[in-house]
Amino acid sequence: MQTVFLSWLSAFVMMWVAIGNLGVLPFSILYAAVPLSLLEVFIASFIIKKLS
Repeated sequence: MQTVFLSWLSAFVMMWVAIGNLGVLPFSILYAAVPLSLLEVFIASFIIKKLS
């Protein structure tokens, strides 16, 4: 879970900070993007764990 949170924090949050500063995407899609991105990182971490 630490790996999932750290990966999500470094990738998703920093990307949204940059995109938010540029004003490219609306903030209203965060309600769907946050849970889906957490699920994506969790599944990716699970796959990597099973492969190693």
